[in-house]
Amino acid sequence: MFRRCCSIVLRARRSGYETAITMTTTTAPSPPDLAAIKERPQATNPPAGLRSPALRGTEARLKELFPGQWVQATTQTFTFRDRSAAHWLDVFRTWYGPTNRTSAALDTAGQIALEADLLALAGEHNRGGPDALIVPSPYLEAVIMKA
Repeated sequence: MFRRCCSIVLRARRSGYETAITMTTTTAPSPPDLAAIKERPQATNPPAGLRSPALRGTEARLKELFPGQWVQATTQTFTFRDRSAAHWLDVFRTWYGPTNRTSAALDTAGQIALEADLLALAGEHNRGGPDALIVPSPYLEAVIMKA
């Protein structure tokens, strides 16, 4: 799917459009859910012969994916804000692909352990106190233009 998106972006680039994309970084601290998911490779490894999608979060990988294009990448911060860590986890487990798929790939004991890890990580990074979840999360903002 990402390769198809890259080809669409390149087609837009050839037409002279400026393109901006965002993704989670691999060089800065991950959002709490991604840190816990990355620790469970049995649930998240890509199929044989494919590279991890997590590698897209680097400027070097984007330059590989968009050869001959001008790539500028900067790290930005998005702050997750939610009612509580439990509510945030429920939303991510229901709607966010990596969390949803990882949870679905695990047995019941694995799901319980993942939930405990995610709630612990959210609590560790939470700046909102007991009544709210406020977690800053870095991401890579990239602009790709014709060279």
